[in-house]
Amino acid sequence: MKQKTSPHDAVNKGSSLEAQLVQIMDGAREAVGVDRLHLWALAPEGDRLLYVAGSGLSKDDQHSLVERPEMRLAKGAPMAKALRGEAGLLVNGSDAKLPRLRPVFRAVQSSSYFVAPLLPCGQPSGLLVADNKYGGAELSAERLRLLPNFASCLATTVDHERLQLQLEEHEGKLTEALEQQIATAEILKIISTSTADLQPVMDTLAESAARLCGATDAVIQRVEGDSLKIHAQYGSAVKDTVGTSVPIERQSVAGRAVLEAQPVHIPDLMAMPEGEFAWAKAAGKKYGYRAILVVPLLSRGVALGTIGVRRKEAGAFSDKQVELLKTFANQAVIAMENTRLLKERQEALERQTATAEILKVISTSRADLQPVMDVLVESAARLCDTTDAVVHRVEGDSLMIYAQYGPEVADTVGVRVPLERQSLTGRAVLDAQPVHIPDLMALPEDEFAWAIAAGKRFGYRAMLAVPMLRQGVAIGTIGIRRKEAGA
Repeated sequence: MKQKTSPHDAVNKGSSLEAQLVQIMDGAREAVGVDRLHLWALAPEGDRLLYVAGSGLSKDDQHSLVERPEMRLAKGAPMAKALRGEAGLLVNGSDAKLPRLRPVFRAVQSSSYFVAPLLPCGQPSGLLVADNKYGGAELSAERLRLLPNFASCLATTVDHERLQLQLEEHEGKLTEALEQQIATAEILKIISTSTADLQPVMDTLAESAARLCGATDAVIQRVEGDSLKIHAQYGSAVKDTVGTSVPIERQSVAGRAVLEAQPVHIPDLMAMPEGEFAWAKAAGKKYGYRAILVVPLLSRGVALGTIGVRRKEAGAFSDKQVELLKTFANQAVIAMENTRLLKERQEALERQTATAEILKVISTSRADLQPVMDVLVESAARLCDTTDAVVHRVEGDSLMIYAQYGPEVADTVGVRVPLERQSLTGRAVLDAQPVHIPDLMALPEDEFAWAIAAGKRFGYRAMLAVPMLRQGVAIGTIGIRRKEAGA
């Protein structure tokens, strides 16, 4: 029986793999915001870990680790527990002490660390360990959620190298594996340099998936409400589909992959029983493809979208191509999570900046309320991404426009509108609670008649009005409006 090649053996047989691993680890370290990463391989006997590579190490630590350490796996120790699990493990305090390391190898020691297992084909082959030894900052659980995805990429890279070493006499298979590694490295590079723009990553993923899976085309879709919107597409089967939305339903292959949160593989759509995948078969007949494989983009068990490949000829995709598409799905999730985190940080910073600006104006304009209201409406319109914003004040049985920002309704400050239930602001005042209308024109004619008439006149459809309450009594409202319908 041929012995399985471990990551440690693969590195020793050639430096090219180690360079690839370090490249992936450098990108992972930057994405999760830690000082260092260590890669350990599980020895073939399963009783110890072998040090493979590190990222972010100081010169002293690099020198200490030239002689790669081996670490015995103590039963019940954190490293052993991490190998038995599928999720990452955060280790703190006395539990973080590594067992029986010689002084020369104390470079890997840290007061706390996060461990993610490498699980190619579901079997443990090693560990990826993150720590903040140098800066001493607390490890961020939010960002460390991405580390298992990078561990999956490392495991896939090592596994590909293992296949190359075993099958190097087959030049065609060697070339194919090399292309996969190049594609992976290229995608990870784009992920690290395009955190604010997801499109280049998705375009590259779709192209790589179609080319390396031998497919006619590839498509990436994102979940938006109860639909799947095509985010990227590459190939000749279907043209100009980006931006198109399709319903999430069990009769489509992508819809079922989302609903079941697992891959769906159909070697021949036209051979499926009557009534099964009816929507998919109709699309296959229209665009001329028969084989289809779709993998969901999963984050914490929830499908964010799908990546799928299609082929004109009937026939199953190979197990290797299925695993490769799963790897591309992991990389798509990494990119989406990076972009989400960046967007959330930017939005939080914008909110803090706007709040600070408003407080500054309040502190310097105590005798004049107008500058405060002007800043409020401008901030509301900008941060809520709306057409305009307006502040009303209650004056007797009417509402007076006190401040307004936006290009659609000009020169309205000082105008009075009746305080009545047929207007959005009037109802917000009378009910002392927010009123949100995603589409004015979808309301019955006798509901919000005044608001509908104003919407038709000035060209807006979506509205939100929030009352300004003092001791439970509305003294005015702040509202935002948008030309496009939508919540």
